[in-house]
Amino acid sequence: MKSAFEESERKSLQIVVAGMGFLGEYLIPGYRALCPHISSSVASVKGTEKGLKEKQARIPFPVTAGNLAQVLWQRQPDILVFSPPPEKARGIFLEDIVPYLKKRTDNGEAPCVIYSFVPDIEPRWFSQEAGKEIPAAKIMPSMAEPIGNLDPSPLGASLYTTAFWNEEQETALQRFLAPFGESFHLKDSETMAFLAGKITSHLCCNLAMTLADGAAKHRMAVSTEEMGEAIRYFHRIRQEAPPQELVPARPKAVPEPLLSFLQKLEKAWFSGILDFTYSRRLSVEPETAERISHLSFEMNVLSVQLENRDKLEENTRHHATPGGLLEKGCILYGKYVEKELAEAMDRVFCGKISDSFFDLLEGWSFFITLSVFKHGGRLGKEAASE
Repeated sequence: MKSAFEESERKSLQIVVAGMGFLGEYLIPGYRALCPHISSSVASVKGTEKGLKEKQARIPFPVTAGNLAQVLWQRQPDILVFSPPPEKARGIFLEDIVPYLKKRTDNGEAPCVIYSFVPDIEPRWFSQEAGKEIPAAKIMPSMAEPIGNLDPSPLGASLYTTAFWNEEQETALQRFLAPFGESFHLKDSETMAFLAGKITSHLCCNLAMTLADGAAKHRMAVSTEEMGEAIRYFHRIRQEAPPQELVPARPKAVPEPLLSFLQKLEKAWFSGILDFTYSRRLSVEPETAERISHLSFEMNVLSVQLENRDKLEENTRHHATPGGLLEKGCILYGKYVEKELAEAMDRVFCGKISDSFFDLLEGWSFFITLSVFKHGGRLGKEAASE
C-alpha cells in the first residue's frame, strides 16, 4: 500500500475535517498546502445546521452537518482534522470515529492520521480509546489572524506533540503548518508551558491600556498603539536575530520620562515569561525556547501597535472564553498588576520611580505565567475525568 503522504500521491490525498467552526475555517491554507485540488480532496462536518448555509457559501469544499460517521466511510480520509468544541471532543471521537477506525484497521487498512486541535487531549489518548496504534498530533496553531491588511503569519509559532509518528508524517505536518509561520515539535508536557507564556504576552494589550490611561491622567496624549510600538521597538533591539520586521517600530511619539519607563517595563515583563520558561525541564534547546517566546511576544505586541483600543478590547472578548486561559490571565492582571502599574505611572511623572518596581513587574509576569500554566493543567484533568 503506497503512502498517501508521498509527493507523487498528493492528488489522491483525502482530508476530513471534524468540526468546521472558526478554527476549522482558519486552517484552510493548511488544507491547500497538502491538497492542490481542495474542492474534491477535502470534506468537512459541522456539529449542527446552525450557520450551515453561510459556511457552504464561502467554503471551497463540501460542508455538511451531523453526519461525521457517514462522511468518514464515504471519503476514507488519509488525515482527520479533529477540531470540535473541546467539551464535545471526547464524545464525538468515541461515538463516531472509534467504530470507523476499528473497522478500517480490522480490514487490514492503515488508520488515518489525526491532526487534533483539542488542547486537553494528549495524542496517545486516541490510540488508548481505539485499542489501536493511531498516528496522532496535538497541535496548538499560531492563530496568526490578519491585523488590518497585514498578514502576520511569518511571526506565527505553532506548537505540536505527537504519538506513533514517523518521518513521513512529520514532513506532511510541517507542510500543513507552513502557511501559519514556524512550527516546533515538543513533548506534550511542554506545550502548556509555552502556551502560558503566550497568554502573558497577550497581556501586553492590557499593559498598553493601563499605560495610556496613566499618561492621559497627566495630560499626555499617548495612545495604546504608540505604547505598543515603543514596547515592540525595545523588545526588538535587545535581540541578536529578531523576527522579520513586518512594519517599522520607532518610538518617536513617546516622550521622556515615559520612554525610559517603557524600556524597563518591556524587559521586566518579557523576562518574567522567560524566567518561567527556563524553570521548566525542556527537551528543546534554550535558543529554541527563547525563539518561541520571542515570536509570541512579537505577534502580540505588533497587534497592540497596529490595532486601536476598541479592536484590542474586542479581540480579548473574542478569545477570552469563560474559564479559559486568557480569561485567567486577564483576571490576574486586573487583580495584581493594573492598580500597581497605574500608581507607578504617577511616580514616573514625579520622577520618583525606582528600579525595584521592575523587579516586582518581572515577578508578576512570572506569577501570571505560572498560574495560567497550572490552570491549564487543571482544565485538562477535569476534562479527562468527565
